[in-house]
Amino acid sequence: MRTLITAALERELASLRKRRLPQGVLLARGGPGAARAAATVRSLLAQHQPELLLHLGFAGGLDPSLRTGDVVRIARVSDEAGDVIELAPAGPLLRSAARVVATPAEK
Repeated sequence: MRTLITAALERELASLRKRRLPQGVLLARGGPGAARAAATVRSLLAQHQPELLLHLGFAGGLDPSLRTGDVVRIARVSDEAGDVIELAPAGPLLRSAARVVATPAEK
């Protein structure tokens, strides 16, 4: 299965780059922020036509209810301007930032 795995930062992909991944898995860094992520994903979708797209990252790293390896299926994505993309009828909101944030207050 052609699978595209994206992340904003190289360090978010680092552990996967050390592994032998199945054939057909492509890793790509898009950079922080919704605009960069969208541009990267659009380009890679057109070029590679994956059957599955996963985006991973440290987004929940400051939420004490989440543990390393937890998977969160988001319903909405919001950028710094407050624009929201609806992905599903119900579920959590992911806020995108153009820079790395490091404290719960910033998130």
